[in-house]
Amino acid sequence: LARTVAPSRSSKAPPTSPPCLMTSSNDSPRVNPSPLSLQARALLELRRRRKSRILYDFVPKAVRGYSAPRHLDPLVEQLERSWTERVRCAAHAPPRHSKTESVLLFLALTLQRFPHKSLGYITYEANLARSKSRKVRAWAEQAGVQLLDGARRMDEWVTKSGGGLIAGGIGGPLTGRGLDLLIIDDPYKN
Repeated sequence: LARTVAPSRSSKAPPTSPPCLMTSSNDSPRVNPSPLSLQARALLELRRRRKSRILYDFVPKAVRGYSAPRHLDPLVEQLERSWTERVRCAAHAPPRHSKTESVLLFLALTLQRFPHKSLGYITYEANLARSKSRKVRAWAEQAGVQLLDGARRMDEWVTKSGGGLIAGGIGGPLTGRGLDLLIIDDPYKN
């Protein structure tokens, strides 16, 4: 159980983190990371030090005419952190700023890098989720992700490594499914 203690007048205020567009928490207990996780952490730290993101390299290669979504850096940072640790994050940006496209490209990139991961994509309506899943699947295949022949439905498709994507609407088909990453994008219709 956590207790909240009011600071006394003589104690210093706790240090505050710089303002951020996104909030996250890491409530999961620390466990021994896998070698893959250590490798991913090392790569992310190297990219952070060079002020570069893996998604920034992937986007222009995956979609001709798209540029790296540098204006969404706080979101991209949180997405890439999700490869190595538990992240809870809410992101907001004005309409038509490539939030959804960036998230969809991130899902394709994640399956390229970690084809054994099970991903979930949820939005306010199941048909829209299937449409977005179609884009992710096309980009993932273009990036070299191999899919199982019999598991190619739009709402659920599986990689040859056992990962894949489940897409649905709010209140949809996730009960009883284990996921490594869940994205909820636009849970409410305008």
